[in-house]
Amino acid sequence: MFNQSNKLKNQIKNYLNAEGEYLDAGRTMPDQLEDLKNKATNEWDEADKKYRAAQNSI
Repeated sequence: MFNQSNKLKNQIKNYLNAEGEYLDAGRTMPDQLEDLKNKATNEWDEADKKYRAAQNSI
């Protein structure tokens, strides 16, 4: 669970970096990038909840 959470966190960071690059270049961010970022954020939220629940049960 922890590895999945870290992987998703890195994906989100990459998407945010890409978003910044689009904005810095004065370009509109593709809808697909926004969708991928939102999906990764939702998946990270779920993985983080499971990870925290596992920590609390120890």
